[in-house]
Amino acid sequence: MAKVPFSKLGLKKVKDDIVNIEFNGIEIEVKQYLPIDDKLQFVVNVISNAADGNRFYNPIKIEAFSTLEILFMYTNLSFTDTQKKDLSKLFDIVVSNGLAKEVMAAIPKNELDGLFELVYTSADGIYGQMNSAYGIIDSIRQEYQDAGEDATEIQKRLSDPENLKLLRDVVTKLG
Repeated sequence: MAKVPFSKLGLKKVKDDIVNIEFNGIEIEVKQYLPIDDKLQFVVNVISNAADGNRFYNPIKIEAFSTLEILFMYTNLSFTDTQKKDLSKLFDIVVSNGLAKEVMAAIPKNELDGLFELVYTSADGIYGQMNSAYGIIDSIRQEYQDAGEDATEIQKRLSDPENLKLLRDVVTKLG
């Protein structure tokens, strides 16, 4: 197969197409593509907000924070710090009034599907890693490190029969 130089394709920049939609008499610009660095930031923003206290990525939170990030990153809408302070309330407002639906309808389906796939794949991967034997041990190590304990103290605590039993149970359940 003969190689074709990429430069012959004439691709010089990232496509930056915008579609305008009207909502309640206001024109809103909606990006059709989000560059990869912005997608990475999108995923980080959603994931950091979607975990609960048990390091479980709640699907409802993922949907809510993804929806808000779409409005923040794909549109020219601006939000005040006060509006962003209560993200649950902001989500309920934009969804119940149909704004989120209108904006998402203006973004190509493959762009949105890819974005949600990135978020869910990342959440699953992080959750799996954090709850693996390595993740649990690393979490224990980090907790002790944060507490300023030295290696001898960590070793002593890990050799505690109760901690060892918990670790064995976890490893057994993980297969």
